[in-house]
Amino acid sequence: MNPALIVHISAGGAGLLTGAVTLTARKGESVHRAWGKAFCLAMLVMSSMAAFLSVTVPGQIGNLPGSILTFYLVMTAWATVARPPMTVGGYDRIALVVPAAAAAVMAFFTWEAVTNPASQPPNAPPLIAYFIAAAVAALIASLDLKVVLQGGVRGARRVTRHLWRMSLGFFVATGSFFLGKQAHFPAFIRGSPLLLVLAFAPLLIMLFWLGFVVFTR
Repeated sequence: MNPALIVHISAGGAGLLTGAVTLTARKGESVHRAWGKAFCLAMLVMSSMAAFLSVTVPGQIGNLPGSILTFYLVMTAWATVARPPMTVGGYDRIALVVPAAAAAVMAFFTWEAVTNPASQPPNAPPLIAYFIAAAVAALIASLDLKVVLQGGVRGARRVTRHLWRMSLGFFVATGSFFLGKQAHFPAFIRGSPLLLVLAFAPLLIMLFWLGFVVFTR
């Protein structure tokens, strides 16, 4: 096997484990912080290796924007709570280019898939995946621009920014594994609703915690 693929799979497995603990643990306590740091490291390694494989393995270039965007989401989620409230650094201004570029690239992939479907490789993602990725990246870029212009975030908005970015990054891992790799699962579980629930669990738990943050003190 490709050594980069081994590292990618290993980091992804670690991300699934540490992410599950981090997302379900009470926020701000020692368990959440310790496992959250491990989750960040695993996700950064996983997405870095995914980006490397995207440009070195034929037919995988379509995964490059998603890999970079996942790295970006985890890094900015960590930076949001690592720095004091209402502060914006040069990192934020430079990093803003990432989701904007990802949105542009995914929009180009969408256009190519619509106008020239014959050019798509056999394992290419469905058209709707390109469209959704482009829309999400554009939304992230607009939200980041707003934060930079207003000089940062604080209070509940700071926590929610951290929460949804980490959760969305985690969803990339669970969706890629439980939905994207079903061919590697035993035949009796392929297509099972259980895999669908496990894939979308980070988003469902995220909604619970967002409500907890917004509607409580």
